[in-house]
Amino acid sequence: MKPLNTQQLVGLRNLHTWLTWLASPFLLVVTLTGMLYALNPQIEWWQTSHLTSVQGKGTSLPLNALVEAGQSHMQPGYTLHSATIPANPHTQSQQLNWIPVENKTHAENRGEHAGHGGSGMRKSGRPAFVLPDNALIQYVNPHNGSVIGQMALADQFAQWSKHLHSRLLAGKALRWVSELAATALFWMLVTGVWLWALGPTVSQHKSRLKRWHIGMGLGFAAFTVVMTATGLTWSEYAGQQVRTLVKATGQSAPKIPDKLHSAESSAGQTLWGWNDALAKTRQLAGPVEILLIPPEPGHNYWLAIGSNPAEPTHRFDLALDASDGQILYRSTWANQTLFGKATAIGIPFHRGEFGLWNQLLLMAFGGFVLFALGSAWTLQFGRRRRNGVWFNPSAEALHRVLPKSFMAAWLMTSALLPLSLPLGGVVLLLDRIRRQG
Repeated sequence: MKPLNTQQLVGLRNLHTWLTWLASPFLLVVTLTGMLYALNPQIEWWQTSHLTSVQGKGTSLPLNALVEAGQSHMQPGYTLHSATIPANPHTQSQQLNWIPVENKTHAENRGEHAGHGGSGMRKSGRPAFVLPDNALIQYVNPHNGSVIGQMALADQFAQWSKHLHSRLLAGKALRWVSELAATALFWMLVTGVWLWALGPTVSQHKSRLKRWHIGMGLGFAAFTVVMTATGLTWSEYAGQQVRTLVKATGQSAPKIPDKLHSAESSAGQTLWGWNDALAKTRQLAGPVEILLIPPEPGHNYWLAIGSNPAEPTHRFDLALDASDGQILYRSTWANQTLFGKATAIGIPFHRGEFGLWNQLLLMAFGGFVLFALGSAWTLQFGRRRRNGVWFNPSAEALHRVLPKSFMAAWLMTSALLPLSLPLGGVVLLLDRIRRQG
């Protein structure tokens, strides 16, 4: 690529400045809430360790006894959705996940819309693997069957901080905030790298702060791409585009079919219970954390998954016939698509679920974003003091002076980042107002 001429250089600098101005409030909120979310393991331990940690030696009670103990202490109006069996049942409590009865009723009445709106049900009427926000978590001591306590899922810090980071606790109405921040950050990186690659060298800049601004941006460039990509995969607009592309390219993750055919149970036959289903799952999956979902009426099979996101290679999906324990469906890490494996690693990494090193990297990235914003504004105010202007002077409209290759890249990328188009439209409108004023 040939070096930028003066007008192109001024245009890209102005675009970079506009993106900083527009994105700063959103990036500041998303970065600070993300750094708070990265502290989830420590805060969650402080909040729930008295419920999740147990002391005791010897064997644990059978799972069915723990389920019965939980049922005897559960208030009316709830139905058992699933049990989360820890990898080490001797030092951790048994978790029973309850959902309000109306969740199931609403899901069944809505037919094909079941599973929308956080009902905790799939459109087939089967419980979803993801618990609804109004679920109630009950903790049972595996050694004596005593109920240690219970907590609403919505009251757990992990759930609260996730909604704070992704939608500012405002439901779907503000999901666009984090997506706009990620989109703007991506284009701030692109324009910054473009200026560095085709503009003056770092050593030619007189300001030490500007050299640090450029150097930090380049140093965290790959990390920025990873964080924006993993964040946008579950966003509202870009996420839908990604899901469409994944489906079109055959990269969708394998899923348990909605309709499975189990053996018909004969009169008087005893169906497989919690103990049998857990023993079979342990035999197939080993000592990992398991989410076990009991059969529903009309669905004569157990469902199980490896539910610890920090162990993506141990992920599995399993359906067991409740009549005889035969495997109706099974998928493991080896059955995942390339995209499925990438997201199974990338999303937990984005959330800081791989341990302290992961959290420290996320905190460093958050610090970088805050430094980038702070240094950018400092440089802008410095320019204002020296030259009396916020932007590099330019009599031409941005869309006329920006490199054609850059404009083409912006338009093509907008197919996957839909908020790029309105963001660009606002920039061009503000630039026109600036030039006319």
